[in-house]
Amino acid sequence: MGEIESPAGAAPGSDSDRDQVGAGLVLWLWFGVRLVSGVAMAVSAVPVTPSVLCPLDPARRVPSQSAEDPQAGRAGRIEMGTEQVALEAALHDAEQRLQAAVRSGDAQALDLLLDDRVVYTGPDGSTMTKEEDLGAHRSRTLAVEVFDQQDLEVTVVDSTGITRVLAGLEGTAGGHPFKARLRYTRTWIHADGTWRVLAAHASAVPDLG
Repeated sequence: MGEIESPAGAAPGSDSDRDQVGAGLVLWLWFGVRLVSGVAMAVSAVPVTPSVLCPLDPARRVPSQSAEDPQAGRAGRIEMGTEQVALEAALHDAEQRLQAAVRSGDAQALDLLLDDRVVYTGPDGSTMTKEEDLGAHRSRTLAVEVFDQQDLEVTVVDSTGITRVLAGLEGTAGGHPFKARLRYTRTWIHADGTWRVLAAHASAVPDLG
């Protein structure tokens, strides 16, 4: 992950350390903490009001029931709707478990939630693998103390899911404190009865307050 240096002219542990990121300072959080050269971001005061949006895929809409078999059409719609709701609820739960694992640095829980092929893409186009992420959590090079979800949208289409998260984070990376407001987009796949992350991207969101 590379050595992280304090901003030029600032004493270690000073207020300057906490309030800004010096040139060349790069902080990694798998799924998203990445603060780059000279950017300081504060946790937003946006109220924590998670919303879950679960649109049905138009391609999966049940055809109009025929006059010959109205009960079969109704039963099909109920079954498909029930399955959709269950998948969306399970994905919402998986996202919450992932956030909890990030906060606690639980590499074992993260291992179960990440597909082995997963790749994270940072705001600058750099990438990070599953093993690199797990290593940062195991060594506590990255420690996230606050993961404050401010908004969440969940979409499921067949066995593919998307979670879009807006969150405020606080913690330390390489021994340096950070605060950030980030928007994540995670792509999940459902296999063997569980959801796992296959790809993720994060972008920095400025504090407009």
